[in-house]
Amino acid sequence: HDFGDASYYGWSTSTYRLAASAGATTVNGTWASASGAVGTVTVAAAYKPAGGGTPTPAVTLSPTSLVFGAQAVGTTSASQSVTLTNSGTGPVTITSITVAGTNAADFGRTTTCPLSPTTLAAGASRTIGATFAPAAAGARAASIQVADNATGSPHTVALSGTGTAPAVTLTPTNLVFGSQLVGTTSASQSSTLRNSGTASLTIASITVVGANAGEFGQTNDCPVSLAANATCTITVTFSPSATGSRAATVQISDNAVGSPHALTLSGTGATPVPAVTLSPTSLAFGSQLVGTTSASQSSTLKNTGTGPMTITSIGLTGANAGDFGQSNSCPGSLAANATCTITVTFSPTVSGGRAASVSIADDAPGTPHTIPLSGNGTTPAPAVMLTPTSLTFASQLVGRWP
Repeated sequence: HDFGDASYYGWSTSTYRLAASAGATTVNGTWASASGAVGTVTVAAAYKPAGGGTPTPAVTLSPTSLVFGAQAVGTTSASQSVTLTNSGTGPVTITSITVAGTNAADFGRTTTCPLSPTTLAAGASRTIGATFAPAAAGARAASIQVADNATGSPHTVALSGTGTAPAVTLTPTNLVFGSQLVGTTSASQSSTLRNSGTASLTIASITVVGANAGEFGQTNDCPVSLAANATCTITVTFSPSATGSRAATVQISDNAVGSPHALTLSGTGATPVPAVTLSPTSLAFGSQLVGTTSASQSSTLKNTGTGPMTITSIGLTGANAGDFGQSNSCPGSLAANATCTITVTFSPTVSGGRAASVSIADDAPGTPHTIPLSGNGTTPAPAVMLTPTSLTFASQLVGRWP
């Protein structure tokens, strides 16, 4: 029944119309017979263009974009789906479904859609699946492109995601220990390891490698998994076993680009060396009577070096060595930072200026070490003393002798 409209086919009330894209649709209508009887009837109705025109396919994608968010580089996201529906009146012929764009390789796709020569009937739907596997950190984008025979081909679904990856920053990148005595251990030095990336850093190992690895010790508080922007500390000491330049590397094996990461180490092994410091460096006795002995004066000898000092002898030298006497508390071997005392007296044998030196023979640089000595010998001068210096007599008769 066309209700007087030659271009309309189907069942409806006088106000009912079907959309061109609706396909087969169930509608309810009211039938009125010639006798005036009324009945309710349900029938299947469909749109048909006037004159019997050609059916037209149409493609609808839902959703039209997929956002994957953050995904660690080298891993694959969960799949997301798009529904492709033939919303037209004729079959859709799909030539291809591909991923295109700047980062196309970072996205994968699957589909249940039929490809040419198979077609997708009007009103039918199929699924296109997509995954995100970023190859690098940062924003990544591409699109699914559906090439078909519907208007607007190729039809696209925008794809986006962010690749995340850990990164290692060491501060400082090298530790220099300078000179260290062989057989001793330096003060510790540290480097801070920061995960400067956007994903968790997995640390497989932290070890010391290199030519002199055994002379450097390391400890650390780094966890197996270090969160983005988190830090940990690597602490190193230097214990040279031989003299000269020594080098090694702290090696950090992890899942960040550039692994293994290196913290370079260097130092110099030094031989212990003694050194002499005298305080005071000279002794001056002033004037002293010939044939007498002065009060003693002393000088402290200190081993200010890094190794024990061997003292071979301590004696008096110089033109007037015989006018001075010395004694000391110094042992044959004086440990680093230890002290002993050299004590000197002055006994001039003649008048005038007298000079000599205490000479210390040892194995420290600058040997022999000396303490200059000086004094002045004086001769006692003759002197008369009258006691009392006057005599007083009482009155006495002239000519009388008491």
